Amino acid sequence: MSQFPATQQEYLKAVACETARMSYPGRMGGVLGQGTKKDTVEKYFVERFPLQQIWDRANEVAANFDVWHKERVHELSEVLDHDKRLKNPSDQKEAVAAKLLNTFLHQLMKYERCRPLWNSLHLPLDGKTLKILQTLNCPSLIPVKEIIKRPPYSLSYDEYCQIQHALRELVVELNKRTEVEYNLLTSRIELNLLWAD
Repeated sequence: MSQFPATQQEYLKAVACETARMSYPGRMGGVLGQGTKKDTVEKYFVERFPLQQIWDRANEVAANFDVWHKERVHELSEVLDHDKRLKNPSDQKEAVAAKLLNTFLHQLMKYERCRPLWNSLHLPLDGKTLKILQTLNCPSLIPVKEIIKRPPYSLSYDEYCQIQHALRELVVELNKRTEVEYNLLTSRIELNLLWAD
């Protein structure tokens, strides 16, 4: 692109393209085949992802986020499956698609029009995330104690949702601590701070 986009359609296409490139997790190379980043993931976010819907009606998307999220995960998982992008046939395509979608949505938060989704965002799940969660002694994680011991991409979408529900409860639990000296957590995505060091 030699000049800044002049139309909203061009602008949103550029936003989707840049965000897809910035959000592709480096560790996904062991999970997805060569060429997946540009040929499949970036193409999906630029051509099929409903960025216009978020741009115009982010509050509505946020109000029905979990249903909306499930639809997007299904779409992206079908694209990954159709393009034969998963290296390991035992990996659940929905678990991989959820990771890609969640990292993309996290990167979208740099655009003010997308920020109404902040409180609804899901935490991207990978091996590092689940290992850290296993070390926490928090009542909110007891219902998913066995699930978080499994490889992240072996999880069904239902198990993934159980973890996300427990993480929402973990945010509430962490916010109730009396020794907190900072602003309270407002999104599951902020749990990324657990492995900041």
